[in-house]
Amino acid sequence: MTNLKQCSQQDVANFLKFANDIVDKARDIARHYYRQSKKQWTKSDNTWVTEADCAIEEMARVRVKEQFPDHDFFGEEYGDTTSERQLKWCLDPIDGTMAFVYGLPTFGVLIALTENSEPIVGIIELPAMKERWCGARGFTTTWEGQPCRTNLDRSLTDTAVFATSIDMFSDEERELFNRVSLNARERRFGADCYAYGLLASGYIDVVMEADMKAYDLMALVPVDEGPGGIITDWDGKPIKLDSGKQVLAAS
Repeated sequence: MTNLKQCSQQDVANFLKFANDIVDKARDIARHYYRQSKKQWTKSDNTWVTEADCAIEEMARVRVKEQFPDHDFFGEEYGDTTSERQLKWCLDPIDGTMAFVYGLPTFGVLIALTENSEPIVGIIELPAMKERWCGARGFTTTWEGQPCRTNLDRSLTDTAVFATSIDMFSDEERELFNRVSLNARERRFGADCYAYGLLASGYIDVVMEADMKAYDLMALVPVDEGPGGIITDWDGKPIKLDSGKQVLAAS
């Protein structure tokens, strides 16, 4: 990978503004299809994809190519541009596709920019609820433009551990998840990326998940680190493009 001068704070601010512009359009596209179109199909990995997934990613790819032709792009639906450039955009056009298909409002749009594999800009957008968390290196995470702060007052025994589904864990992973979550006050499932936004705002304290891809993970890191949270893999290592499939976020 080509190592260039690290992006300045002004660069990061400009990239965050650009990401917000993309997410504004993604919100409109998602809301256009949400509970309106029932067209979905199964991909080769047996996961679902919808018209909204494809339309959002197509829009974002065009915008990035027009604005930053020297940047790479990695999206869930159309893959990776696979070059070794310093800056790469990562997009999950509809995170929580099953929630979207079933009419649940917890689906989101995740977009991030990585620099030498490390996420420096991230946005969690909840189109159905019109909520947005924005995080970036050197900046305070915001929810709808207001600064966020994680909750530092609760212990594990006083809080809930969140995960999208118990089925996302292998047998070995489920055993580790149980060790943590069964010591908490309760376990909650089904929030998708919404849980990470709520962690940034101090409502949730622990999210523990597996079977994640890079486009699922990159946006979460700046959002949850910005207000004081910790987000790593299960070995405590920083989340990067080449990280594994496990993530642990905590306040």
